[in-house]
Amino acid sequence: MKRLLHTSQTTDLSWLQRLVKNRFLFPALHFQLFAIPLVLDVTWSYAIFWYLFMMLSIFLIHMLPLYLHRPIALLIVIIAIVMGPTLFSVPTGLEWLSSIFIIKLVLSHCVREEPYRPDDQKNN
Repeated sequence: MKRLLHTSQTTDLSWLQRLVKNRFLFPALHFQLFAIPLVLDVTWSYAIFWYLFMMLSIFLIHMLPLYLHRPIALLIVIIAIVMGPTLFSVPTGLEWLSSIFIIKLVLSHCVREEPYRPDDQKNN
């Protein structure tokens, strides 16, 4: 699916493929962090902060030139790893959750796999 995300193919796409191809809608549908305050003793600000941090990071990355996507995404992940355990008190053992959320959506989904591949050689 990720290869579909960064191609120019638009014909004969299913509704799921169109959803995955959308740069902002697909990450916006990741509401997993909002389940944490429902079942654990964590404030809603935890989920809201990390969700907004993720969406703003994705927006920022897509506003930058392609060659900066990967280094900026990595910088955002490093910031999330450093900030994660210090900003909010989360239950012991779940300190990793916000960092993994950011890695999954910002570094893995948002960044093109082959950022320097010429556009005319995409399908080869």
